[in-house]
Amino acid sequence: MKTILLIISVCFLSANLLLAQSLKSVTLKTNGTSYTYHYIEPSGDKKGVVILLPGSGEKFKNILKYGGLAKELFNNGFVVIVPEVHTLLYADSFSIILLDALLQSKVKEYGEKPLFLGGFSSGGAIAARYAELLSATNTLMNLKGLFVVDPPLDLQRVYAAGKHRLQSCDGIMKQEGIRITNDLEKAFGGPPDQRAGEYISHSAFTASMPDGGNAKYLVNIPIRLYSEPDLDFVRKTYCNQMEMNDLNATDLEALHQYLTDQGNQQCEYITTKGRGFHSWNIIEPNNLLAWILKLS
Repeated sequence: MKTILLIISVCFLSANLLLAQSLKSVTLKTNGTSYTYHYIEPSGDKKGVVILLPGSGEKFKNILKYGGLAKELFNNGFVVIVPEVHTLLYADSFSIILLDALLQSKVKEYGEKPLFLGGFSSGGAIAARYAELLSATNTLMNLKGLFVVDPPLDLQRVYAAGKHRLQSCDGIMKQEGIRITNDLEKAFGGPPDQRAGEYISHSAFTASMPDGGNAKYLVNIPIRLYSEPDLDFVRKTYCNQMEMNDLNATDLEALHQYLTDQGNQQCEYITTKGRGFHSWNIIEPNNLLAWILKLS
């Protein structure tokens, strides 16, 4: 058993070493502003490009550790890119300009290869909103699919959840509630009841809007929505007063229902149990890889 474990460990270290050796970084300059992204590029023919947007505070090397998704993509011929976007709850102008410049650069380098957007938490919210912008402007390029892991999509719901946390919880949840509400009020000039238009225009999905807000631009895009809606874990670990509406899973379930009702038969809502609340680990790498290969 020790020998088997040693072999597995050596193989794992070798795979990570290969990824580390393949890691490249590029800085783009647009309108006097610098934008950085990191990527791993397999040798030989490239099957496509996958952009992974990190959650708040995440670095590229951390994404390599979560469940082996980047490794599986790399081993199957995909270029994997992780941009350094702003760690906000929505796609700001910085993130949009960076992604525009990145895509223009990669199309020039690789041609019209299949493109996939993915992201975790705030990165997932940015990925979804950027996919909508591509769809709304008819510049989808070669976008084949979108996958997001537990992102906050409806900023009106996010603000309400922040208020609930600061009023009903202590410790880290209370502090998070304060940060969320303060950040959103500062960004949009006030709370949702005063600045509804700003919240709707920056949200990837708005449940209170009959057309889903910006989600109407996702109707024709294959999508996977991932979440582990473990309310019991959240209550035991963080705050006993938490409710389902405080979890990002609320947005994903509602978005899935909306898109399905609108005829998107390629929208999947995947929930897990025991894989890790609010984590990249929710994704099963080989299953997602099969989905990407099929769409490619």
